[in-house]
Amino acid sequence: MRRTWELVRFIRKNRRKKKKKLYKLAFGVAIDRTISIYLSFFIFIGLFIIYDELKQLQPWFLEMETTLGQYIHIFIAGLFLRAIILSFYHPGILFTSAEFKMITLPYLKKHVWLITFIETIIKNTVIFILILFSLILFTPITEIFLLKWIGLAMVVTILLILPQWYLFQLNPWRRVFAYIIAMLFVLAIRFLFWSVSWYFIIGTIVLLILINCLLWQKHLSVVDWMRVIQESDTKVWNMFFVNQMSKMGIKQENKPLLQQLFRSEKRKRPFPYQHDTIIYRKLWKVSLAEEKEHFIQAITVIILCLVVLSFQNIWLHGFSMIISVFGFNKITASYFNAGFKQKIVHSLPWDMDVMKRAFLYRMYPILGLVSTVAAGLLIFHGGFSVTVMVQLVQYLITIYVLLHLELEISINKLDQRQYHTPCHNWLIGMVSYVMILLSFFIPLASIYALFLLIYYFHIWKKKKM
Repeated sequence: MRRTWELVRFIRKNRRKKKKKLYKLAFGVAIDRTISIYLSFFIFIGLFIIYDELKQLQPWFLEMETTLGQYIHIFIAGLFLRAIILSFYHPGILFTSAEFKMITLPYLKKHVWLITFIETIIKNTVIFILILFSLILFTPITEIFLLKWIGLAMVVTILLILPQWYLFQLNPWRRVFAYIIAMLFVLAIRFLFWSVSWYFIIGTIVLLILINCLLWQKHLSVVDWMRVIQESDTKVWNMFFVNQMSKMGIKQENKPLLQQLFRSEKRKRPFPYQHDTIIYRKLWKVSLAEEKEHFIQAITVIILCLVVLSFQNIWLHGFSMIISVFGFNKITASYFNAGFKQKIVHSLPWDMDVMKRAFLYRMYPILGLVSTVAAGLLIFHGGFSVTVMVQLVQYLITIYVLLHLELEISINKLDQRQYHTPCHNWLIGMVSYVMILLSFFIPLASIYALFLLIYYFHIWKKKKM
């Protein structure tokens, strides 16, 4: 065991040296000596300003302390849920390729794993202690409150390390089932000690200790070592600041949470190449996945504009609805055009109607998300009234019709190099945006949506002829 610990220390020491060298190079690229002096000064002044602002909020913090006491069971349930979600992506214990190579040498696997397990506990303890002292120094929150909550979070997080390691090895549905069972036990303890929160906390900690004792006997029995090593190596060497400075990132091949849970039998069947729509759906999925980060950022900005501006005044609420329609349609059209840059698309026959339908199949869920947020905000501010419902119908018709018109313009530009957007298309867009804004002050303006719908059906029939 002593020889194992000395070798692990040697590995950690060299790893720290290499990381230190990489960070030094990255900081040398980003910050020189002059900038670092000014930056340190501004950070120092900024901390004083933040501390002074937080001091003024002391009554609010005291009220928060008394209120949060009754939600301690939700806090513990959140820590359980965090461990379950993290178990889909990370084993909780960093067992890298360096540690795995030690197993091929005359070192016991259980000794190497035990050292990494103890390191994880120490690391979590140090992080929570630093958070505790930082909050005590820079916030007016009382020390007893911080000791209680951060101490509880530290103990529960440490006791969930081993369950997370074990759950990482299981299939997704077993992880969800394990979470449900754990929540049932926590709820049972909560109902048993409803009036005394300390008994509930002690009961939950005892439950976690029992779970750890049960899992300790089989923590190395069934382990997917290759997956553990891959995720651990990525976690250790994926340094955000260095990646940003070097413009070279480590791409994690993690499957989304829902994709891990819902692996339908249909996806395991042979791909139906005879259906052209399904082929194009697959191509659009690949194309959108390549720009997933930028697309999510753009949609998030649109939703934030809707939410933030709607709480200012009625004018800004109206403008936020216009921004959501205009932004979503322009973003959608740009991604539609970007999809034709893929080389494989040029080797397939271009049936633009089929390609458009396949693209909209991927876009309709996002459109539904944006529309749901807009509808929720309209109902929240205006209530369930006829005026709001008519206004909502106007918004849905406008965003739907203008989306189709925007895609038709993109298709015509692809077919005809010298194509120019007709003036009436620009006019319809401008009038539609004005009518959305007017509908907040003149409810009759929402009737314009009927004319917009009639115009769309006229164009659709004309195209089919």
